Amino acid sequence: MFSIFLFTQPSFGQKKKKKNGPSFILQQYHDLTSRYNGYFNSRLKLKTIEQTTEKEIKDNYDTLLSIFPAQDKIDANTNAKELDLIIEKCTKVIQKHPDSKWVDDCFYLMGIAHLYKEEHTKSIKCFLHISSSYKPGKGKKQKKKKKSRRHYTKIKNQKDKNSLDDLLNKYKIIHQPIYYQAIIALIQTYIDKKEFSKAQTVSDLIKNDANFPEDLKKDLLLTKAHSFVKNEQFDKAIEPLHDAILLTKKKKDKPRLLFIEAQLHSLNESYDDAIKRYKQVLSLNPEHILAFNARLNMARLFIDADMPTSKIKQMLFSMIKDEKNIEYLDILYYVLAEIEQEDFNSIKAL
Repeated sequence: MFSIFLFTQPSFGQKKKKKNGPSFILQQYHDLTSRYNGYFNSRLKLKTIEQTTEKEIKDNYDTLLSIFPAQDKIDANTNAKELDLIIEKCTKVIQKHPDSKWVDDCFYLMGIAHLYKEEHTKSIKCFLHISSSYKPGKGKKQKKKKKSRRHYTKIKNQKDKNSLDDLLNKYKIIHQPIYYQAIIALIQTYIDKKEFSKAQTVSDLIKNDANFPEDLKKDLLLTKAHSFVKNEQFDKAIEPLHDAILLTKKKKDKPRLLFIEAQLHSLNESYDDAIKRYKQVLSLNPEHILAFNARLNMARLFIDADMPTSKIKQMLFSMIKDEKNIEYLDILYYVLAEIEQEDFNSIKAL
């Protein structure tokens, strides 16, 4: 439909292009074709890779769980073909539609694809380009002038509600700048590259940005916690992780993050705090495997937390009776034996 408009209105497009850059119609063409062809397909491919990886992940609850499991577990070799295709498609969009407002999004997808391929230098280059060229508010005055001229032209040429501009506006896509997401991705790339000082520098700079979006604060906090974990500064990871949990709205995400916080408290030998977080995990009715390991870890912590064993034993016996835990009976009996030994009852333990 939009290609027909372009060929039936040549004088309008040519005049505007000479004076003010791409015409409103041509701008919409660039936005729609880039959005619904290369960009949309690339984004869908990337989401598919992430979701497939996340479904295949089998967590080892004896180790500290990952804050970003999909990102940590994506196999560069297995997904190389799809990731290369994403980079190729986004490159074509940028070359064919340089005036599209979705160009920054394409650079972002390319950066993520390079990150998943462990091509850190190329990934950093993409994110730095976004940070230097697509900061919100850059060229604001120029945009206002273009908008006012476009608005004037629209009023002048409007004939009825089915006019060309009305149709284009009806299908106009809302674009959100990707600048701040790119900054967070840049921090994550530095973390993956183990350049923690650079990650910290960028994180400190961005947290003081008055325009930083509220809906991205959780992601920034999780990234900060992720950095401390990767750098094995577990005590420092607790505060940003806890603050991120307070901002977490998705019910499926909160239990896992609370579980990780409990694990961090355990590593920091804050056993009472760890037990408190495990109890919060259970209060949210998480999936069975997470609930099982929360109860199991609580049982193991009673020794160091100097808690009475009666309630812990009661909890373990209740877990043993649960048919869902049949495959974990050996673990439960082993922990029960450990408790008996700590209770100085070696006869029962045998």
